[in-house]
Amino acid sequence: MRLEILPKAHYFHYQGKVDFYEMFFTEVAQIVAISATLIAQAHHEAQSAGLGALDALRVAAAKISGAEEFVTPERPTTALFRVVGLMITTIRPAAR
Repeated sequence: MRLEILPKAHYFHYQGKVDFYEMFFTEVAQIVAISATLIAQAHHEAQSAGLGALDALRVAAAKISGAEEFVTPERPTTALFRVVGLMITTIRPAAR
């Protein structure tokens, strides 16, 4: 997750985002090591919910770390919302 969002914020000089992400990754996020268990769980999640590779890895890491909630900017119509066993929440405003 860090690799996906932090470099772009740095590149475009979005200092507010950089500061927020750095705080989040330091104080909130848990690092889950790449392992055979993570890959196997990601494969299972991908097959079960029709996820792409990166989303499957994120979901697997969230589950392995014991996360209570998975927060995403994705629309509620995406495959992420088919994941079972993890509360998925979008930050997108509700459609009118």
